[in-house]
Amino acid sequence: MTIPPLSELSHPIHSDGADAISMKGLSYSYNFPIEDRYCIERWLMPNGPWMCLGVFDGENCHGGFAAADFVSTTLPGIIKRALIAQMNHSLAPSDVAKILVDSIRSVDETITEECLSVLSSADAPDQMSTLKDPNFLCSKHNNQWDSENLAKKHHTSNKSEVLRILEEHPEEPHVINPSLAIPRIFGGINLTRALGDVVLKVDPKCFEVVKSIMPSVAEGAHWKYSKTPPYLSNIAETSYAPPPATTLNRYLILGSDGFIGLFPKGTSPSSFAVVASAARHGENLALKLLWEAFGGDSEAGQANYESSYRRERRPANGRIDDTTIIVFPL
Repeated sequence: MTIPPLSELSHPIHSDGADAISMKGLSYSYNFPIEDRYCIERWLMPNGPWMCLGVFDGENCHGGFAAADFVSTTLPGIIKRALIAQMNHSLAPSDVAKILVDSIRSVDETITEECLSVLSSADAPDQMSTLKDPNFLCSKHNNQWDSENLAKKHHTSNKSEVLRILEEHPEEPHVINPSLAIPRIFGGINLTRALGDVVLKVDPKCFEVVKSIMPSVAEGAHWKYSKTPPYLSNIAETSYAPPPATTLNRYLILGSDGFIGLFPKGTSPSSFAVVASAARHGENLALKLLWEAFGGDSEAGQANYESSYRRERRPANGRIDDTTIIVFPL
């Protein structure tokens, strides 16, 4: 078997100062098309240039690529228009945060309205859409490498998120079963905030039509347990990283959860040293970080990549998920 170079699988690009890769998952039975999407846009705004970077991780088995397509092409424009409308005065970080939260909620409400419109026409889709939260990592150089995770963990492994959901549904203690190895909402999804997954956000009566159109799908569907939706939140949490005293060797890294699964040491100082080294040599920073995730230039790294490509490697979750990375020097 001929093993292609990693660049052939991950499609590296450089756009508007950012480097990015997006690689389809590798596993024995993972035959879905890649469901990650990303955006890199440079906006010339009235108060100067802005960068819009986003990674959108579609959830397999939920028609996730459709949601990722929609959000990646719709959300940036909504955010940009909202920012321009507010630029008659100075924008504080809290103002930008509100614009982001409102824009994300608006996109999710549009997804919901479109899904309900389809259902009301008795032409139900065979899958609903969801979009998972990506992880955001930032590093800075202050005589030594350090990193900060800018993203909250919107997952049922986060006890505070589980507590929030249980408090919002006090009469439904069965919403999340904490005894499971991976607690899930109604035994199905392990996300707590997401775009899409309309079935967990609206009155279940809206989906009665599904029972007549797709009885086999309806039989195992999560919404049959729904009483007091929404169970998934569309309220984003925002983080603000103030400008550094120096811009030397500081990078913003965005990744889908495939990156974290493949490269759990992604927050370690050594991984960011790899990025800085790649920058000095004019290499694609995202591709270099992905290569480091497989083990880098060592013989073990090459062997690990080759065995992963041949589907011989078996990670804890049984597969290497779709992996998307954006690296942007700050």
